[in-house]
Amino acid sequence: AEEDLETAMALCRSNGARGYVVEVSVELAGVLLKRQATGDAERAAALLEEASAEADRLGMAVFTQRIRALRAEPPS
Repeated sequence: AEEDLETAMALCRSNGARGYVVEVSVELAGVLLKRQATGDAERAAALLEEASAEADRLGMAVFTQRIRALRAEPPS
């Protein structure tokens, strides 16, 4: 899943699909937070930080709420 999400994010970035970058970033962060391998929590936090700022700029309230929920979840 991680590799597919990375590919999707790269494609969305190259196409300027900012909203989809937010969506994919949030999904990838969720995968990383569930997996909890070394460095995953830090990477997820960085993805959520970037996605949060962009979601706010784009008015993506649903994703802003999802980001808050992921940040509040205790580690698995």
